[in-house]
Parts: sequence; C-alpha cells; structure tokens
Amino acid sequence: MWCIRDSGNKLGPEGCKAIVEGMLQLTSLQVLDFGTNCLGPDGGKAISEGIAQITSLIELWLGDNNLRPEGAEAIVSSVAQLGSLQTLDLTGNSLRPEGARTIVEGIAKLSCLQRLWLGHNGLDYETEDAIRTMLPKLGDGLWL
Repeated sequence: MWCIRDSGNKLGPEGCKAIVEGMLQLTSLQVLDFGTNCLGPDGGKAISEGIAQITSLIELWLGDNNLRPEGAEAIVSSVAQLGSLQTLDLTGNSLRPEGARTIVEGIAKLSCLQRLWLGHNGLDYETEDAIRTMLPKLGDGLWL
C-alpha cells in the first residue's frame, strides 16, 4: 500500500493510535492524509511514533486537527528524519508563532521539501517573515 487517505472522519487520538499501530507494517507508504480528524496533541504524538519508521513517506497531510504546538512538535521531530518528505500540511492547527518557528527550525534541513502549508495558525507578520527567511527555497510552495 502506498497511500492512506482518511480525512474528515473524526478519528480522534484513540482512532489515530489504532491506525498507526497497523501502519508500522507499511514500509512503502508514500502518502498519509489524516486531515480534519480531531487528533489533538495526543493524536499528533501517536502519528509521530508511526511515521518515524516510514522512510518512504513523501506527503503528510495533517491540516485542521488542532495539534497545537506540542502535537506538531512531536510530528516534526519524526519528520526531520524523513529525507524523502516533499509535502507537509499543518494548516489550521493552532500552532501560534512559537509553535510554527519550532516546526520550521526542525524541518529546515529537509532537502526534498517542496511544499509547506502553515496557514490559519495565528501567525504574526514577524513570524511569517522569519519563516520565509529560513525556507527561501520553497518560494511559492510555502503557504502562511
């Protein structure tokens, strides 16, 4: 299996944990879409445990899950190990400026990253400018 698209199903943290346990067997997974599933910080932490072992992951879609800084930071600690990741969607996760900066610092060295979505996270102009400076190679692939 190369793609899991399970968005908009209100999985919540517990449902996410169950899927992540099965996902560990999918070593060729390239696309994971858990957008709009009410995951919260605990769901973010569960996903981080699963994706750390999936080195083939190219796209990770986690928009609108209220991950907040603590859930997103857990995900980024795993994502930073994935050299193949090209797309990361963390739109609408209540990251606020401090969470967004931590995330960008964690993924700044991902050489394959082409698209990063951080819109609708309560970022201020100063944070947006700092992110653009840290990730100049993304150009139009950066959405704040």
